[in-house]
Amino acid sequence: MLETGYWLLHLATVVLMGVAFRKASLNAGLNVQKTVIGYGAIVAVWTAYTCLLSATGILQNFTMPPRIPLFLIVPALVFMIFFFTSRAFRPLIAGFPAAFAVYYQSFRIFVELLIFCTFARGIFPVEPTFEGYNFDIVMGLSAPVIGWLAFQKKSLSPKVLLAWNILGLVFLAIVVSIFLGMLANPGAWGYEAPPIGQEFGTVPFLFLPAFLMPSAVFMHLMSLVKIKSA
Repeated sequence: MLETGYWLLHLATVVLMGVAFRKASLNAGLNVQKTVIGYGAIVAVWTAYTCLLSATGILQNFTMPPRIPLFLIVPALVFMIFFFTSRAFRPLIAGFPAAFAVYYQSFRIFVELLIFCTFARGIFPVEPTFEGYNFDIVMGLSAPVIGWLAFQKKSLSPKVLLAWNILGLVFLAIVVSIFLGMLANPGAWGYEAPPIGQEFGTVPFLFLPAFLMPSAVFMHLMSLVKIKSA
């Protein structure tokens, strides 16, 4: 059941982002079919890459250097840097619906519920859940309100929206730091060994660092770019 939840959330976020990119392509007057196919190809390759790494078992090794960040998080961040700095994607960014980038963050409610269920299963310790030091669910709960005030009521200052996006990135950084800290120095957290089950290094749990977390970062960056260009 837990694994099904990860698969369903992965699929839902992929579809939602695909719809957003299709809308962005329409707004920018680009070739919609080409955009959708390109997006689908990138997601398919990335998902296949994640599954292949899972099958090798290399990501179940939690010794240093940390393999999950090196093989999944870093490449995702590199792609984002390329996306937001490349001239080729400027029309797509310009056409991207700003409201979607905010409302999308509501999916983090479900991410946090999955993380808590993963803790209940014994794969995660309590620290990276909302009962520990993970405050990320605040972003998920606030996203519909922030989106409504900013884009429906148009009563929210761009500075507030800017601060909200930065806070969201900080919360994500905290969660990543918790995981990295527990892998690099479990003793600092009161554990003799990394308190993260080896199942975390397999699909579908790998969708958390491979897609769900990076997609949240991507939408925050998209929102920040849209605020700057407004």
